[in-house]
Amino acid sequence: MRELREERHLSAMDICRRLQMAGWDVSPPRYTQIEKQRRSLSDLELRMILRTLKASWSDLE
Repeated sequence: MRELREERHLSAMDICRRLQMAGWDVSPPRYTQIEKQRRSLSDLELRMILRTLKASWSDLE
């Protein structure tokens, strides 16, 4: 996910702001844990991240 975010020239803070606007109150440290695979996430959270990044499931491969 980090690569997808960086390809879109977004910081962790940028993506967190966008996710918060979409209804998920996630902090930059928590989001960074997700990118480093130190925190699991639900399908809904993953879907929100992908939607925010304008990416698809296949982009994760």
